[in-house]
Formats: sequence, structure tokens, C-alpha cells
Amino acid sequence: VASNLRSSQFKLDALMISKVKIIKSKNHACNLASLALKSCKSNRERHSVVQDFMLVNDSVTLGVEVPIWLKKEEIMRDEVLKGVLGVESCVTGHIDIVQSKFGFIHVVDYKPMANRENLSKVVSQLFVYSVALSVRTGIWLRNIRCGWFDSGSYFEFNPNYIVIDYLKKNGITSHDVWKKYWSDFVKHEKAVNMRFK
Repeated sequence: VASNLRSSQFKLDALMISKVKIIKSKNHACNLASLALKSCKSNRERHSVVQDFMLVNDSVTLGVEVPIWLKKEEIMRDEVLKGVLGVESCVTGHIDIVQSKFGFIHVVDYKPMANRENLSKVVSQLFVYSVALSVRTGIWLRNIRCGWFDSGSYFEFNPNYIVIDYLKKNGITSHDVWKKYWSDFVKHEKAVNMRFK
């Protein structure tokens, strides 16, 4: 196993990817991208122009090109992380855009052809971004959403459902673990208990 894995090289298990519910829409990020792209002189400028434009003009954008990393020790000492990620190496990367909206932190990537993205690649990349951001900041994964977009479409998914599916599949019943990932845990605590009887 390599000693350092770029987040763009990370791949989730295909079965995990198949369980992800992706919501497609067109939102304010698409409109801002459309405006920003009018000032691009070449395709190579697209990423930086869209990022800079959103940082200056979008009130929910907190940062761009945000560095993230997971140390090997952090992955190895957390059985759930180790099981879901399936790697035994450091993971590094940069999040295109971090936003705070609707009570959630949004980890967002600008993808020039969002509709044609390789689903496995983009979901894996955004998932590892969200996990790393959660570990670095202490924000529970249940409070993070992932998305990718271009000027025409916005795609979003809830990263903690990937972990919840792993917990169910592996019979992990610890309330402390479930509370970390299920945002309605208190409301549905009985359902969690019944799930494993």
C-alpha cells in the first residue's frame, strides 16, 4: 500500500456507491458558475475563476482549495473509518469549495461536465473529503453534505449514509457510534435498537 494516497485516487467499494442517493437540482451555485465562466479566457482557468468568484460573491462560501488530510494512525485507530475507507495509508487532498448553508457544512467540487462525471470516482472523492474534514474539525459527519456542480446541474448526497450502511451491514450496534452518524438518532433510538434484535 502506498504511504500517501491522493483523495482523487481513493475508491469506495462499488456496493457502497450503489446505495448512495444522489439528488440532482439546479441552484445558486450553478448560476454563479455561469456568471464566472464568462470571464474565462481558457478552459484551464475554469476551476480557479469559479472558486474565486464564489469566494467573493457567495455569502455561504467559507473557503476554496481547503487542504484536508487523514493520518494513517487516525484511520487505523477508528474501526469504522478503517472498515469504510479500506485503506491503511495517509490520505491528502484539497476541497474546491467549503460552504455553510441550511445548517450543514457543504463539501463541493466544481466539475466542468458534472452530468458526465464518473459516479464512483466523484462520490469516493467527496466522501473522503467529508470524512477528513470531519476528523480535522470535529464536525460530525452527519452535519456534512457533499456536492458537485457545473453551470447547468448540481448533484448532492449525504455522506453519512455510506457509514450507516456499513454499520448495518456489519452489525455494529454501539449507540456512541450511531449517534455520530445518524442525525435523527434520539428520535429513532428505538428503531436502532430493534434493527439488531
